[in-house]
Amino acid sequence: MRHFRFCDLCFAGKVRLSVLLCVVSCSLWSCGGGSKNDESPPPVQPSSISWSQESATFVVAPSKLANSQLQINISGSVPTLNLTLSPSLQPFLNIPSQIANLQSGTAQVPIKISAPSPVQLGLVAGTIQASASGTNSTMNIYLNVWTEQSVPGFGLFMTIPPNLLPIITSDNVVYRDPQLDPASLQTAAFVVYEFQNPQDLALKDFIAQQTQLEDNQNTLPVLSPYDAAQRVEAISAPNALENAMFRGMPDYVLHDVAYIRFSKLVIVISDVSLDPPLFDQMVQTVRLQ
Repeated sequence: MRHFRFCDLCFAGKVRLSVLLCVVSCSLWSCGGGSKNDESPPPVQPSSISWSQESATFVVAPSKLANSQLQINISGSVPTLNLTLSPSLQPFLNIPSQIANLQSGTAQVPIKISAPSPVQLGLVAGTIQASASGTNSTMNIYLNVWTEQSVPGFGLFMTIPPNLLPIITSDNVVYRDPQLDPASLQTAAFVVYEFQNPQDLALKDFIAQQTQLEDNQNTLPVLSPYDAAQRVEAISAPNALENAMFRGMPDYVLHDVAYIRFSKLVIVISDVSLDPPLFDQMVQTVRLQ
């Protein structure tokens, strides 16, 4: 039998104590890379939402349905976006009450627009409120309930402000408020022209041709080249082959000009005094009879 000396026992005790201290220290400070585990995760950035525009304008006629969409900016992760219409808009607009799982970027909010019949014509104002994760954003909505009318002699229908009456001339139809001075063109709201396009030219070629034809005539102000003005692609008249909206045409006395090409026919609508959002919406209601 082996006999342990006191010093051997002391040495063994020191070894056991060292091992115990190492185990304890490893459990407390995570041996072999404790500094990495001490790093805190990056803070989570709060999500936020905001509409891409402060207001939106729409035009609708009784018993008609239109589809559109609104854009909302998303920052961070939004599990649920809640959407609420003000009471004044609820009979006219239909939007989803919630949209789920949105990430940073721009989200589309579909919107259906309609007006019951009968309905009082005029302006309906209200708001759409978006809320998510404790943040809110409100957009003002202006809905113009107008009447769909036939444009005399043109075989067209348009949704037009109810206070405007058509005045037929030899080559166009001028819509103006009858309560204003009829002698001044500036009291007109907009003018509708119709051009035959027997070769069925694309709008770019048609406008170039029309520029040459109208250069020495007074039926229309001189049209600028197709690429000389800001072009807006937002309009989408039903059944049209091609659409184009032009802003601020050089040397053009009117504000905005919309071109709508149907088969072998081009409709030109020139804005005179309508606000651009109203004009844009009205143009999108043009359809052939």
